[in-house]
Order: sequence, then C-alpha cells, then structure tokens
Amino acid sequence: MALLARLTGLLAPLREFACSKPVWGICAGAILLASGGIVGAKKNGQEVIGGIDVRVERNGWGSQLESFEAELTVAGLWDPNQPFVGVFIRAPVILALTALNEGTRPPIKVLARLPSSLLPAITSQETFERQDPQLEAQFFRLSDDCGVAARSSSLDNVPSGMTKDDRFHEYFINECVLGPSSGPN
Repeated sequence: MALLARLTGLLAPLREFACSKPVWGICAGAILLASGGIVGAKKNGQEVIGGIDVRVERNGWGSQLESFEAELTVAGLWDPNQPFVGVFIRAPVILALTALNEGTRPPIKVLARLPSSLLPAITSQETFERQDPQLEAQFFRLSDDCGVAARSSSLDNVPSGMTKDDRFHEYFINECVLGPSSGPN
C-alpha cells in the first residue's frame, strides 16, 4: 500500500490528511499509521504515513494458519455488554506506545485488551521480548493482557474489519468523525 501510494504521488497528501482528518487503520492500515517503527518491516524498509505513536510488528499474530477470533470488551461501543469478536489474521501486533511527540499529540487510549491466556503461543513471549528496553515503561503489553485496539485523537487501530458487527464503525463515525457529543444512533 505504501509503495502504491508513493508511486502514485499520494504518500505526502495522505500524511497531510492524517494530520488533520479522522483516519482508521485496520491491519495494514495500522502499519501505515505507526510512527514508532515497524518490527519485521520489509527488506528495504517500509514507508509510513504516521500519525499514531505506536510500534507494531508485521504479522505479529503468526501465519494465516494461526489466525483466531476472540471476544473483546471494548470501552465506548454501543451495547458494551455484548462482546465484540476480534479477528486476528496475520495482523500487526501493537508492541509499544512510543509517545514520540510528547505534548504535541493527544495521549493514546487503549480501547480493548486481549487476555494473555488467549495470546497464541507464537506471540505470547517471543514477540514481546524483542522490545527496546528504553520503551519498557510504555510497553503496550501488561502483565495480564495485551492491547489490541487503540485510539489517538481521531486515529484508530482495531482488530480486523472481517466481522458483521458494525459497532466499531459506528464508534469511529460518532467519536472521531462527528465528535464525542454525537452519541449512538
């Protein structure tokens, strides 16, 4: 996606757009929005649009064969008592909140967490142990869970969009596009 954006002259306009408009990054989109770096980036590096201060790992949940679904409790969704089914298919893992521009960007809010008991074996330790020790205080994985959905102002990363549950879409439109006062429809 980044290569196509660069070849068509859209990379700079997309970066400018992401600075002032709501942007939603799912899967590869989350990688494009990651300002804090990419673990397992493509061989010659990977350009990003930036906008959310996170470090991600490409395909951090493992191969397609290791895909899984998990029920998530997501703060701010309409009908919060009904779990949201997150789909994890070769998706990026958010490894750390990097706070690259402290004071210039809003803080990152974790919207959903995956309990460590549900982490696939390939992810549970080896992925998280590769972190930069300087970021340990801001490490996204806590002792008992892993953040899987995050928001920074009007930028979101959520588990895959491969579900019929449209509550995340509604959340993004109401909270990021229209503003927090719009509420559920």
